[in-house]
Amino acid sequence: MPARSSPDRFTILISLYDLALSSQAQGDLAGAAEHLQEGVSQSAEARDEPSVAYYLEALAAVAIRQDNLERAVHLLAAAGALLQAKGSGWLRALVLADGGQELVVNWTQSRWGADDLEMWHRQCALLPSRSPLRPRAEAMVERLDAELGR
Repeated sequence: MPARSSPDRFTILISLYDLALSSQAQGDLAGAAEHLQEGVSQSAEARDEPSVAYYLEALAAVAIRQDNLERAVHLLAAAGALLQAKGSGWLRALVLADGGQELVVNWTQSRWGADDLEMWHRQCALLPSRSPLRPRAEAMVERLDAELGR
């Protein structure tokens, strides 16, 4: 598949997820798994680990319906590890992919991004040196670095 822009990729990821849910609702578990596996591949290609994790969770739900509990446990463990290591949410992935200053600032001001060190670093890199927001961003990077023992 040719390289796609971020908006195209998100549309594809959402469509694959919707197709999987539709297949699952119709009892086509193999079809659902196929759509979800394609979603894992597309997400991995985009280096979107949170989306990979969500697809793995959905694959675990299919595995449960197929009475394959061992596979479901492995899928859920992998998804949990990814979410713990990389954060969660399509919204965060969208903010990272967009990379715009306004979105990053809004993210760090939200409850989801208040302790997101990567986003605070990104905000520092994006803000002009004279921005009134820059001192707070730099202070947050220092605080979070200290909390993480860096």
